[in-house]
Amino acid sequence: MNKLTPLSLLAALAFLPSFANAGLVTVEFNDGDSLSDWTVDRAAPAGFEIVNNELVMSIDGTSSDSSFHKTKGMKLDIGRADYLAIDIMIDSAWEGVNRFGGIWATAFNLLGGISGWPILEFQGDDGIQAWDNNGWHATDASYNPDEFNNFAFQINDFGVEYLVNGNVIYTDPNDIYQTAYFGNVILNAKDAGFEYNVRYDNLSYRTVPEPTTLAIFGLALLGLTVKRKRS
Repeated sequence: MNKLTPLSLLAALAFLPSFANAGLVTVEFNDGDSLSDWTVDRAAPAGFEIVNNELVMSIDGTSSDSSFHKTKGMKLDIGRADYLAIDIMIDSAWEGVNRFGGIWATAFNLLGGISGWPILEFQGDDGIQAWDNNGWHATDASYNPDEFNNFAFQINDFGVEYLVNGNVIYTDPNDIYQTAYFGNVILNAKDAGFEYNVRYDNLSYRTVPEPTTLAIFGLALLGLTVKRKRS
């Protein structure tokens, strides 16, 4: 980690745990840290390493014939989280209508089934775009070129909120009660036949307890209430 930016710090503090069993985890990508828990998603990027206390994903322009595998990246399992964020450097040289770097999540329902793949991605001249189960959505999100910008997802009573630098820029209203948690984070970039690097820092996610934990707690409270009524 080069630095915990004020934007990423404020974004994390804004969503501190509201109950004791939750916990905020931050991966700083310091030199010497291991990336062994990351696995390939779709197709492997040309490079995925920590350089100068940042995570750098490299695209070398050797694009696959398969459209699906033109998107290259790496995935990390995070257990169960209701908040997920990362800092991404938006390069002012990223122009045109190409898809560059971003953050993806795999969302799950209470039964453990996949409910969707929320995506926040920088797409050149089109700026920051949001993806839900209905496709891509244009946003008017402002960002700071040639600086780290914080991309985040938050699950709440409104559905899944998409945030840039702490500001909600899109909400998936159809996701209310469908997504219970994020199970992994995916860092992907599109290989459009030219070389570029995506620089990341400060991956944060807020873990939440298993439903069984909440159920046991609820049953305990119910038992205590019954006992009090009987006494």
